[in-house]
Amino acid sequence: MKKRAVVSVDLATMAGDMIFVRGPQFPRHNKGMLERSIAKALLDKIAAREKVTIEQLESNPSDPPDVTFLLNGNSYGMELAELLPTNRLEKDTIIRTLRQKILSRLSLGDHSRGAVFTIFLSGDHRPKLRPGPIEDSLSDLINNYLYHGRDPEDSQVATIDILIDLRDVVRTIHFFRAALPSGDPRLENDFQLLINFEAQNSLLVADDDIPAMVDFRFIPENSS
Repeated sequence: MKKRAVVSVDLATMAGDMIFVRGPQFPRHNKGMLERSIAKALLDKIAAREKVTIEQLESNPSDPPDVTFLLNGNSYGMELAELLPTNRLEKDTIIRTLRQKILSRLSLGDHSRGAVFTIFLSGDHRPKLRPGPIEDSLSDLINNYLYHGRDPEDSQVATIDILIDLRDVVRTIHFFRAALPSGDPRLENDFQLLINFEAQNSLLVADDDIPAMVDFRFIPENSS
């Protein structure tokens, strides 16, 4: 059967003004409260779209599943972490640490204002992301490019040449400039640049993957 849609986000192809939209703010100090908050946000959308009734959402003391609820009077459970791509939370932690190490090594000023780098790693979509100690080489490359690589007024997307010592780990780096708004919460100051990693994107075949993910994670309470 021919696939009708593929959902993909490629940050490197984006150009122009960027507007940050803050998503739902979930509690992080209490695991049970966080799980219920995320489950409620998801189930409310499902209930509205599918015209079903969802009640008695509760934490499950004998996890898994994380939460239990009634859907049209029938008992179900949901394992929330498994709605994410494999090891997504671990990847986020690794990338967040790498990004902070790179930023701490950069020389910032007017030349870095509005700069956006998207980094494609060779292991982006592997179950385990292990980039290794590449922060020094990446920060040197970015510093040099900001000073010598492009006209600051040029907003077109460019592909940066990869240094030899990075080619086993980094596939591609794209660069462009954007009118980032002052006070953008992703930036610590107006001179800081944005660094995106393609490893945090997800590729889904919507017709196949999303129903399969949901069906697999909604566990009837009386199932084995």
